[in-house]
Amino acid sequence: IRSGAPLMIRDFQARLNNTSTAYLVTEEGDIVDRDTMPEDRQVTRSALIVPMILESQVTGVMQILSYRLDAYGQDDLRMLESLTSQITVASHNALLYQQTQRRLQELQMIYQSAQRLQLLHTPDALAQEITDVLEEYHKRSGKSFKEANPTPGNIAGGLTTLVEKSLGGVRKGG
Repeated sequence: IRSGAPLMIRDFQARLNNTSTAYLVTEEGDIVDRDTMPEDRQVTRSALIVPMILESQVTGVMQILSYRLDAYGQDDLRMLESLTSQITVASHNALLYQQTQRRLQELQMIYQSAQRLQLLHTPDALAQEITDVLEEYHKRSGKSFKEANPTPGNIAGGLTTLVEKSLGGVRKGG
């Protein structure tokens, strides 16, 4: 797969026997040595494995497995290759769309904040607007920047939060 070449494995167990390390994962999620697997247990007998390639890099893998020996042919492999390339592009496009939407939201927030900042005339109003903007930005990460702790030196100086430190800096700057 690292080579980017698709694989059609007609006898998966024979191929597995030629590997130096092999283990099986049961339906319950337990990892067992292949020698301890019960004979009557259904195991993968054949497989199609096609790398998901984007911009000359393998980004994932599509697998179709069967309990039947020699279950797939060249037509099946070609079909999976075709589907895999389409799924890879669609998946990448969805990721790009999500990133673009996040960036658009950030830029809209910055633009709206810049418009509000133009209307503020006092240091306290400016500090509050900056605090509100940062809080909104950090809500998206699931954490509040207000909960972050200042350095030990700041704590020794009497500060208990980063907000206090920031507001003090704004006030000093006028």
